[in-house]
Amino acid sequence: MLNCLLGLYGNLETDKIGKLSDVNGMDYSKTFPVAMTITASLLYQTRVARLLKASAFTLPLALAGCTQLFSEPAPEKVSSTENWQVHCETASSHRPTSEKLNEGVKKPLWLVGLDTNNQPFELRGDLEDGFLHLGPTQPNAQALRMGCIRALTKASREKANEVARIMAFRPEEKINVAIQYPEDQGASISRLIIFGDSLSDTGKMKARLRVFPTAPYWIGRFSNGPAWPDYIGSLSYLAIGNHAVGGASVTGKETIPKVTLKQRVMDGGQFFVSGTTAQQIEVFKESFMTEDYLSQPEKTAVMIWGGANDYIAKEPFSGAIETLLDRLDSPEGYPKVVSTVVNGLEKQIRSLIALDARHILVGNLPDLGLSPIVLENTTYAAESSFSETERRLMLANKLSDLTHLHNQLLAEMVSRLEDEYSDISFLLFDAHTLFDDILNYDRYPHFDIKQYSDFDITELARPLGSEDDKTSKVILARCYTGGYLGETDASFVCNDVERAVFWDVVHPTTYVHCWIAVALQQRMNAENWTRKTPNMSEVGEWCGGIADILAGHEELRVMHYTTAENAMPPDTAN
Repeated sequence: MLNCLLGLYGNLETDKIGKLSDVNGMDYSKTFPVAMTITASLLYQTRVARLLKASAFTLPLALAGCTQLFSEPAPEKVSSTENWQVHCETASSHRPTSEKLNEGVKKPLWLVGLDTNNQPFELRGDLEDGFLHLGPTQPNAQALRMGCIRALTKASREKANEVARIMAFRPEEKINVAIQYPEDQGASISRLIIFGDSLSDTGKMKARLRVFPTAPYWIGRFSNGPAWPDYIGSLSYLAIGNHAVGGASVTGKETIPKVTLKQRVMDGGQFFVSGTTAQQIEVFKESFMTEDYLSQPEKTAVMIWGGANDYIAKEPFSGAIETLLDRLDSPEGYPKVVSTVVNGLEKQIRSLIALDARHILVGNLPDLGLSPIVLENTTYAAESSFSETERRLMLANKLSDLTHLHNQLLAEMVSRLEDEYSDISFLLFDAHTLFDDILNYDRYPHFDIKQYSDFDITELARPLGSEDDKTSKVILARCYTGGYLGETDASFVCNDVERAVFWDVVHPTTYVHCWIAVALQQRMNAENWTRKTPNMSEVGEWCGGIADILAGHEELRVMHYTTAENAMPPDTAN
């Protein structure tokens, strides 16, 4: 059973392969952070074994074996006369010192939102597709946010003052449901349903394993703060139904070569726990949908954003990554693998259309060849005569080629679907260009984001190749150099964490997540799906303010600032 869980680490991390001994003396493959001393690695191994053994999922997973797939809990579909309360997801504030990171963000602390009489809200609405649709007489978004601040104040928790999601729940079911607010924001879309991987995960992986990611990762996000679904929910007042799970792939085991027993075990471990975006859609259909079709197709946007794990899951294995990148005519070479992944995405989009999805967002991939995974790699062409710089530059260029092919085939697929379904709106979210803009590699179509943001692209810059070499690249290193099980030593985090781009080897910082949300909001508004993007100068202060807060400069209340008067996100439209 532990093989299944430990396999997840091997695919999510991309560092050196070592050996792990659990409390029973059994050996398992485990990926360790780089540059660990023997003593540190032994402590790390002990911590992994202890946490996994203590996990609430260990026994049921052991009994079920490595073929079971998780089913997400969904609320019972009862009548609208049933009362709901408001759940505020909170966590302890960051207060790092020069010696130690804050340990208070390992898990959320849920508080019950209070009305103006300091009593729990009693919400009534219709349960639809995993959303609680509030009627016109129910509290609006601002009232519920103020209710969370009220609950924090009354609870007198000195450190529990960071609020992310605001959900509806019924205590007897212990299930959280997205809230669709009653007010009309003058936009055609009021709900966003998300399927994806760790870039979009807002706590599902943490809820499944209860082990990682832990501090300094932020309450189940694969970043140092809120992820883009948290931000866009605040910016747009969209109800967010997020089904993304960290580590999820598009195709599962189909595109992963299984050269050795170890690879088979680690492959099975990842997809046992994380699953695929196809499975997310199936669980949503079976467990969350009220009827056979979306209850409000004209008010609902559906986003699918994935694919990276189908490629970088191979990275820890020298045989797998070299087969993927170098043997282009092989069935396991990236041209055929990319085609398989994009075909899988097309099938999943068609399954969403069958559910009557009328507004579909598809995200492409940022350039994998510009991610810190390149700097951390120790396997690709390791036996060659190339220098470390040459070896990594080759890897970067080939990962870039793979990314470009993925995005090209994805765009062609979306264009075909547009021609086939003239009554359905498709939007392609160009994450590739956005990240190129952030890294100063492109023509800056996101000029307003560049104008009001302040990304640090110098402190962690690592050049590959000589300055006069046309193939040279500058790649940013990761800010956090620890693992998913967390660290308490402040030396594991870079100096300028507030404006860094990459938090770890593949995931952006919360500052970048905020601007992802802004860019996505702009993209949807261009098609009149959502309200106008708030004034960009205010958005810049908002994104920067939250990043500063999470670095320990201020206190965070409902994803903005300390006072109740200023607790809402920017609202003044351009």
